[in-house]
Amino acid sequence: MRLRSILDFLVVTEVAILVTSAVGWYPQLPDRIVIHLNAQGAPNGWAPKSILIWGLLPVIGVVLTIGLQALVRWLEGTAACNPVGINMPQREAFHALPEEGRRMALAPVATYLRYTTVLLLALFIYIEEGLGRVSTGASSTWSSIPVFVFVLAVFAGIPFLLRSTNKAIHAFRSGYPNDQGASTSS
Repeated sequence: MRLRSILDFLVVTEVAILVTSAVGWYPQLPDRIVIHLNAQGAPNGWAPKSILIWGLLPVIGVVLTIGLQALVRWLEGTAACNPVGINMPQREAFHALPEEGRRMALAPVATYLRYTTVLLLALFIYIEEGLGRVSTGASSTWSSIPVFVFVLAVFAGIPFLLRSTNKAIHAFRSGYPNDQGASTSS
């Protein structure tokens, strides 16, 4: 529960930073703004300054956040009650679990989606900062390394997700919903 609260706090904070940053940069932008950077971080796409163009990245970030958070809420609520269409490791075992067991198995998925949302928003904030700096001439390039780190971090979470989900399914099927009895039975 604590990790969930921390991740939810980070999501709200990052959305605020993303929107505030976009609003803060807008008055400083020149008439022609950078809208894309190549793999070396050099600008290779420009557009005329407009609220619509500059606001697109924060809008996409907010819409993705709302969508991902709605998916998290659905997983934590309705999905455990009616798991039809949910594709999980050990699908048959997952579907055979009682509702409480399915909630336990879905909890790591919800945590992973929160984690991914935090990473995605951090990436959007980084990109927005870079576009603002390069557009205003404060920087001539903006490193693309964090983009690759973001992708790596998302993929690095998958083994933990799979392990946690499988562990939850196995633990509940073994009669130890919290893994508390597993060590005392030997």
